[in-house]
Amino acid sequence: MNRSRLKHILMESGLCVDRVWVLDWILKHPWARSFAFRFLRLRVSPAILKDALVQIDPEERERLFSLGMSNINVGDTYKTTARARTTLADNALQALARGVDAPKVLEIGVSDGSSSLGLLGASVFDSVILTDRFSRFYEKKNLFGAVYRNADAALLGVKFLFLYCNVSSSQPGKIDGYSVIETANPALERLHGLRSIVRFNMQTDVLDEKVHLIKCANILNRSYFTARQIRKSVTNLARSLADGGVLVLSQNNSMYADGEALLVVRKTGEKMVIERNINNHAVAPILECNSEPLSVYFLIPSLESGGAERQVVQLANGLARQGKSVHVGLFRKKGCLLNELDPAVTVVDLKKKGQVDILGFLYRLIQSVRKSRAEVLYSFLAVPNLASIAVKPFLPRVSVICPYALRTWI
Repeated sequence: MNRSRLKHILMESGLCVDRVWVLDWILKHPWARSFAFRFLRLRVSPAILKDALVQIDPEERERLFSLGMSNINVGDTYKTTARARTTLADNALQALARGVDAPKVLEIGVSDGSSSLGLLGASVFDSVILTDRFSRFYEKKNLFGAVYRNADAALLGVKFLFLYCNVSSSQPGKIDGYSVIETANPALERLHGLRSIVRFNMQTDVLDEKVHLIKCANILNRSYFTARQIRKSVTNLARSLADGGVLVLSQNNSMYADGEALLVVRKTGEKMVIERNINNHAVAPILECNSEPLSVYFLIPSLESGGAERQVVQLANGLARQGKSVHVGLFRKKGCLLNELDPAVTVVDLKKKGQVDILGFLYRLIQSVRKSRAEVLYSFLAVPNLASIAVKPFLPRVSVICPYALRTWI
């Protein structure tokens, strides 16, 4: 286990509370919330969902179930959920369904499904399929606590007495002897007879029978995924859409008017084309006009005449003419090939001041790549390759390619 992984586990672990009424009380009092989460690093395990189910009043049981679900950590995210928070998306889906014969809807990442009650109650849909990658948890109790696995059977966390260690491994294991904790909110069964949520990975899974509409709310954003992963997810989701079908992307954030942005993307043949963008959804530039935008940052000492230098010029010009965002970072801005670069290529002078300028140079490189919003850092020659490898930990969402080092970081 590397150091960064161990640090992540420690930062996401802490005192465990699995009594939902205690969590409810803490969240209702700002001082207690600040103390519990900031100083005690309070965490909850999936067992809190079972505790919520013992509540007698149905509506209170459903509210507390969603409360517990919203505080369960899975990897780098929380399974947040709430009713009626994607009004724009739900209204758009109902409007799009009119005129379609027996419209079927697939909703991605529903968490406990409480945010989907509006769609389930709409008479315009023939069927609504609720899915989530983490559609259930597995629990195995022992004398001192319990072990939890996610829907992929990968280790999620370990509870020891009053502590919860959030592991969030990606390696699947065995689930013999484990009991199942379903993530479906009890409101789904009470109102619509649904007891479970379908497991579905939007990046790899495909439905056997195609649907007319797909809703994806509060998942596809740059906080969780790189631009490349977002495009990959949209491309894969298109495989579950009938021709002419629509993917509706919704995002809740206070930076948007009315707290929600909406993107309507229609499948036309093999393409996914943006049809409507309400409140300037942040993902729109990534998918705009199905152009698969790409931002590349080339790194090389200079553009003096040479084989590697000419290769950089040819690659940069070719990508720029395709409409890509291209930056060429130079240790020092000099070389006879500078004049051969396309005007659309941005040249960055990193102003390296000799062999002793190492830390300052690496800092300027990191800041320059971040400012360019590059998805790929492509370096040439030995020293730039070493520099690219050195800055990779500070650029986690950037793919680093070092062809001459025969190594690619993804």
